[in-house]
Amino acid sequence: LDRRAVAAVLAASALLAAPVNANPVMSSLEWRRVGYSYPYRAFPLELTVLGLDYDLSGEGFVLHYADLNSYMAEESGFWTRGGSEAVFVVRAVRRGKLFISLTNGLYRNAVEVSVGGEWKRVELGSFEGATLEFEAEPELKYTSYWIYGRESRLAEIYVYTVRVRCTASWIPALTGHGSDPRCLGVYVQVSVGG
Repeated sequence: LDRRAVAAVLAASALLAAPVNANPVMSSLEWRRVGYSYPYRAFPLELTVLGLDYDLSGEGFVLHYADLNSYMAEESGFWTRGGSEAVFVVRAVRRGKLFISLTNGLYRNAVEVSVGGEWKRVELGSFEGATLEFEAEPELKYTSYWIYGRESRLAEIYVYTVRVRCTASWIPALTGHGSDPRCLGVYVQVSVGG
């Protein structure tokens, strides 16, 4: 047995277990936070274990958040955390263009969006919006059951990874624009078209 190999395995194990061992109670209560933190974020996304979510809206796609830099969905989109990079996965039943609509907050913002490794950048003014169009190849394609409400059918599933970076942030409660205490970046809406 090579001592250096054993030492390397022990060091890697200690690094991977450190977030859980440092605070086991909090790790069990907020288990999602552990998977979204370093060192686990250094690994590529595992696109084959996204889970089976229902397409309640009937729009033909489902979003999966891949980090904690996106707030929970509202009406037709979601806010990203200010000054950060949000990563999410789009699982769709039809192949086509991805349209990423962005609505900025109070302060000028430089927003970069990536789909399938293709980056686009847009400068947004106060409460300004823009829609970016991507014709990216899916990162993964497989056949599975797609659930529409109470019905399901076998379908081709196309998977895309989307990254949204923004430079500015604002807190509506502190700027006189409502009572929302969150640190917001940009509002994101996704659609999949032909």
